[in-house]
Order: sequence, then structure tokens, then C-alpha cells
Amino acid sequence: MYRFAKQRSEPASDKRGAKADELTLAPLELIDRIAALVLPPRTHRHRYFGVLADVTPPVALAAFAAAGIARSEPMGTGMTAFRLSMGKALVPFAFVYSPSLLMIDFTWSAFTLATVCSLVAVMGLGAAYTGYVARPVGRVAFLALNILSLSLIFADPWVAAVAVPGVLLILLWHARQPH
Repeated sequence: MYRFAKQRSEPASDKRGAKADELTLAPLELIDRIAALVLPPRTHRHRYFGVLADVTPPVALAAFAAAGIARSEPMGTGMTAFRLSMGKALVPFAFVYSPSLLMIDFTWSAFTLATVCSLVAVMGLGAAYTGYVARPVGRVAFLALNILSLSLIFADPWVAAVAVPGVLLILLWHARQPH
């Protein structure tokens, strides 16, 4: 039992003999009272960037293992793996800026907007950093895909109204143009 008391010159007693200004708690009650003072986290705490460690140089264990199998230059393979994984670097930021993806402050409209924005942003960044969508992506398209895709992280409806069609039009234009 834990006892907490206020400082008083003359403590008053109740019928059981306990002092009126004294609080007696069992250990679990104490923990519950302390936990009630701590605000819940806005989003879940997770270690998502651990996934990127396998493909980012200089560690790049997975990329270096793949380089050994493919008999290619390890650092070049690591840099290519890093470029190809740039889209997945967006996902933790999407969770932070759109907690409805984690079922926190959930509404169907926020969840749908965040899902669409995240998917289009990953597709746009993937196309920009691979540099190819049925044909090579030029510098202007690379820059536009980066700016539009990164702006989608915030899942703002007004930004999404411009950026989602913009990314999709660039991807479709590159996919339909003859080589």
C-alpha cells in the first residue's frame, strides 16, 4: 500500500481511524492514477525506418547480398536499391499527417483521402526515382512527379485535387507515348 498525505498542523480522522487528508492506494491503483495523467499518443510508435536500413548505403545488407548474387558492384547496387525504395520512405510521414490511416480520429472521408493520396504519392515517387514509366522520365517530369508526390503526404483535399490528377496524368502520358 502507498500512502500519500498533505501537510497539515492537525490531521483530522474519519471513522476508520484514517486521516482525512491521507490517500491510501494499492500498487495497481497508483499506476492507474498515474497513467490517467499521461496523454495517449497521437499515433502509434513504431520503427518503420528499420525497413529502409537494409537498402540504404553504407549498411545496405540486403543490397550488398544481392550484389554478390548478381556479381555487380555493391555500392552501385546499394544506390539503386535506395532509389527504388524512396516511395516507402513516404509511408511513415503519411501515418503522422493522416492518423486516420492508423484508425485514430477515424472518418471514412479522411481515410479514403489519405489512402488515395498515399498510393498516388508512392506511385509518383517510384516512377520518378526509377526514371522509367514505359519510357524514360525526363527532367521536367522527374521534378513535377517529386513536387506533386511530396505534396500529397499532407492529404489536404485542395492539394489532392491538383496533385492526384497531375501525377496520374504524367504517368499516363509516359505510359501511352510511343518510344
